[in-house]
Amino acid sequence: APDLSRAELELVGNGLTSATFLRAQTADQAPPQWPYSVDTPNGQINVYQPQLSSLDDDTLKARSAISLLSNGQQDPVFGAVWFTSRLSTDRTARTAKILDFTVTKLAFPEGSTV
Repeated sequence: APDLSRAELELVGNGLTSATFLRAQTADQAPPQWPYSVDTPNGQINVYQPQLSSLDDDTLKARSAISLLSNGQQDPVFGAVWFTSRLSTDRTARTAKILDFTVTKLAFPEGSTV
């Protein structure tokens, strides 16, 4: 599996949470753009639109495709990231705020390097 630093995993998490896929949108807001790209000292991380697995009470579970392009490489390595978030929901305002974010699993093809 690729060797991602803790900081790079946090960037993935921050990218997912800040990319507005859970943020309520008003009519004047543009829809989120996918993939969400993060430049790191080791290369570029692209996170593709998350797919909801479950929403039980305040716990959201989802997964997303991810690609990593290391500095000096020409082809990205594709994989998947699974994550869990706790939400604070305001039903009246029809909004949800992410309280925390945890990467629960990260998978890449056997023998891949980034």
